[in-house]
Amino acid sequence: MARYPYMEFADQYMQIMRGVYSEHTWPVVYRRYKRQAREINEFRDQKKISSSSPQKMTEEDVLFFLSYRKAKKLSHSEMAKEIAAMNHLFQFCGNPAVSVVLSKNPLLRSKGFKDPRLPPLEDDVRKDLISRLDQVPDDWSHLRAYALVALCISTGVRPVEVRYADVNDIYTDTWDLDIRRPKGVDTYGEPRTVPIPPYAKSILTRYLKARSIFMKEHLDIDTKALFPSYQSDDGYMSYNGLRQVRLLVESEIGVEFDFRTCRRTCGQYLADRLEIEDVSVNLGHSSTRTTERYYGRRSKKISSARVRALYEEEFDSQTSEKSIQKGKESSAPDGI
Repeated sequence: MARYPYMEFADQYMQIMRGVYSEHTWPVVYRRYKRQAREINEFRDQKKISSSSPQKMTEEDVLFFLSYRKAKKLSHSEMAKEIAAMNHLFQFCGNPAVSVVLSKNPLLRSKGFKDPRLPPLEDDVRKDLISRLDQVPDDWSHLRAYALVALCISTGVRPVEVRYADVNDIYTDTWDLDIRRPKGVDTYGEPRTVPIPPYAKSILTRYLKARSIFMKEHLDIDTKALFPSYQSDDGYMSYNGLRQVRLLVESEIGVEFDFRTCRRTCGQYLADRLEIEDVSVNLGHSSTRTTERYYGRRSKKISSARVRALYEEEFDSQTSEKSIQKGKESSAPDGI
């Protein structure tokens, strides 16, 4: 038997799943299996589980591992993905251990728990970031990093959508971004066009000029990628490559965030100012329920301010009516 059977079986399973998982989901699941394999191998070496083979792991082994992962205080959705990945691999290997463990220990699934809505960037951080855009140095690294983050925060584009965006997808005459390859493009995803706000125009204009120079001087391949890579065959940057580019902005503004934070920041900004249907369409959601649940519920601060304004408007109106009525009574002739 191979020394690392967990990943050996995972490789076999994932090859079968090519074309079944989307081009975005496949590498995410594969990375999950690699991390599971690393942890399970360590537990086997420490004699905490009996085997690292998904064919031979026992119910006790599975319970130990899933309990370990649950103790990490993963979110409900993350724990569900962890269980699903493991269960699919074990079923592929003909081992029912995961299903049996779940039937005996239903609390591992954390059913009924709802994740809190993850926060966007604080408004002062968002404003600080926008204020920095016109002061970005002219070097390639800075222009690329800030253009990437500005595009994500201003349009709410998903990582997979910005990764496969082409340079011709930005229309600088109308300042729109054409998202032709959305998440779920073969199922629920629909292409869409979203406007780019004025504050992002300058940094994107500067970046596009720098990109043209970079392509001529440093890239041997001809790629249409908006954010090109010289390390990939097709010229499109990997997810890890995008993350590495983003880190420059994180370090300079002193705030950690990811691309989902950028998307939530855009969604929250729009939700505080527009109807939910407009926000949902702009973010590329199939229904407003997704928008309300994860991105676009109006912030408490904005909602409280609107309610307060309503109360004050009603109070002012009533006060005005009383004043008018009192004036009429005081001006009426005696005896009437």
